[in-house]
Amino acid sequence: ARTRPCLDSVRMLASSCDVSLSSAAIRLLDLVDEPAAVILSHEGEVEWMAASVSLREHAWARRPRKGEWVPKGSATRRLLDNPGVSAQELEERESLLLCEWFDGAPAMCRVEEECASMASYGRLLTLLRPVDLPSADEEEEDRQRSLDRERQMDWRDSVRSWNWD
Repeated sequence: ARTRPCLDSVRMLASSCDVSLSSAAIRLLDLVDEPAAVILSHEGEVEWMAASVSLREHAWARRPRKGEWVPKGSATRRLLDNPGVSAQELEERESLLLCEWFDGAPAMCRVEEECASMASYGRLLTLLRPVDLPSADEEEEDRQRSLDRERQMDWRDSVRSWNWD
């Protein structure tokens, strides 16, 4: 059985290999087949993002995210808004639209979000797992079909240039 990337897996990997949570999260992305991303944020801004190979296949997932704000309504934002976040380790889960995290992502694709406070560092670690994300090839085929539909000639186009004067 394949292991889904989750914060528990990240913690197990970090503990067994004696590495930081962020290092374990990045390594976990190398080990999974499904699309996933890890984001480290500080004071509401993204510091860095790492993505699994299957997520990086999508052009919208490859752009730099450093300095962007975490989305409103996200679990990450809720942890940021919690005044006790620096005093204790907190964890949140949420389900949002993927396009709230990534501009250009499929509009109706959902993303499962898990995040945890790394209180001693003042950072938040967020794990994103898109739900029912089409492959990059399927996404490109859909985009191409849409372009083709837009380009289809309307029968009136042939007479629009005709001058009736």
